[in-house]
Order: sequence, then C-alpha cells, then structure tokens
Amino acid sequence: KYSKYDRLSAHSAKIFADGVIESHTAALLEPYSDPAGAKQSHQALNFAPGELTAMVKELASRGFQIHIHAIGDGAVRASLDAFEALPKEGDLRHQIAHLQLVDRPDLKRFAALNVTANCQAAWAYQDSYIKDLTAPLLGSERMARVYPFNSLKQAGARLAAGSDWTVSTLNPLEAMQTAVTRQAPKQSSNGTLEPPLNANEALSLSDIAAAYTIGGAYVNHSEQQTGSLEVGKCADLVMLDKNIFDLPKSEIASAKVVLTLIDGKAVYKENFLPSWE
Repeated sequence: KYSKYDRLSAHSAKIFADGVIESHTAALLEPYSDPAGAKQSHQALNFAPGELTAMVKELASRGFQIHIHAIGDGAVRASLDAFEALPKEGDLRHQIAHLQLVDRPDLKRFAALNVTANCQAAWAYQDSYIKDLTAPLLGSERMARVYPFNSLKQAGARLAAGSDWTVSTLNPLEAMQTAVTRQAPKQSSNGTLEPPLNANEALSLSDIAAAYTIGGAYVNHSEQQTGSLEVGKCADLVMLDKNIFDLPKSEIASAKVVLTLIDGKAVYKENFLPSWE
C-alpha cells in the first residue's frame, strides 16, 4: 500500500487527546498542584477513554494511521490504551506527539506497542513560560520528569522529531541543540543561560539526528527511500557549513545550511558553491 514513494499522501489522522498544562486542559493522572487546578477534575481528556478507543479503532479500520497530541500523562496513558486495543496485524505506524509528561510505567509501552514517540525537543528548556506557568501547576516531582525523551529512548521507544511549527521554531538545528543541552539555544538578553531542564533526559546528538531523519521517514513509510544516505535511496539531504558532531553542544545551532537536495536536485544553494547540476 505504501510502496510508492509519494511526497504528499493523506494516510494519517490527528487526534487531540488533551490540551496543555498551563490552562489546566492537559489530562493528568493526579490533580494539578496549584489551588485553582486542584479544585478541578484532574482528568481533562477531550474524549472519554472509550470514545478515544472507538475513534482510534474506526480510523485504523479505514487504513489511517494515527497521530495523537498528548501532553499530560493521563492523555498518554489513554492513547496507549487505545492503541493496545487495536488488532496486531497490519503496518499502520501510530505515534504520540509532545509527551510533556509520561508516567514511568508507560515508558516501556511505546516499544511494546510499536508506537513512535514524536518529540518536540525545542520546548525542553527552562524559559519563563515553563518556570512561571508550568512548574506551579505540576509541582517539583512531576517537573523533574517533563519531556522524558532519554527515558523513552532507554525504554526502547522509537523516536521521531518535529517542530510543531508555528508553535515553536522551524529550525531543527535549534531543537537538536536543545535536545542535547536541555538549555535555550540562545543566551538571554543579559548574556546568561538557565541551568538545564532535567539534564538526565538529554539525548545524544546521534539520537536526535536519527529521530529527525530515519525516525521521521519510518512513520511516513518512506524509510526505504529516504531518511539515511544509502545506495539506492533518494538523494534527499542538506549540506551544512560545519560538522555539528565536531562542535561543542552549545554551538550546534550555529551551523548553516548551504545546500539542499531533493532527489539529487538542488532546491537551495548558497552563491559561493559551484554549480551542482
């Protein structure tokens, strides 16, 4: 079904299982920590678990693979439960995106259910948003577990990565730097950086690079055509002006794209480069 390499094909459906923590609309397994949130029901799923499972089953039965927005650990669990209810046959490659909070017992379920963890690493640092708006609502114990990308990797999850643009930067190099440093890609106006956000959840550069390339290709059923540089695959690649694996972690985002190829054809090229075609 997916043997033909189409650059644009509609075979996925997105479901918003919950909202976001800062408006008390993320679905948490335990109540919010702030007084206003503690008065609310801690479970804020957009669909009852049975409804979510029924929706996932119906979409999958029609050949759609499913991409679920899940911020809170309650939404992540409900999403995993819905995927667990699906038949085991077939090659639909489901994913859960954002994953700001994942309960520890659920980390290993991603690999067990072959559900890809779609990470937005550009969010995983201490800015005023997460310090002033998020932390008071989660409390210290849960804040120590936000954006558990390395824990997911260590539990065997397949990682993919994306920007969620226009919510955050479209520049993958900034997100990759944040993934390995867990700090802002740029210093603040006074020349300082906040300490890393949960440094133990930092990924290696190899891991986040793979998430952006072969991980993304896998969920799009195009890993046989692109996602890595191999004989017989499409020449879809970018050339950078620096080897990011030789740079200090804090300078990864300083690299610039000088050449972009799609199917071996230059679609972007800096003027100083010789003619490619």
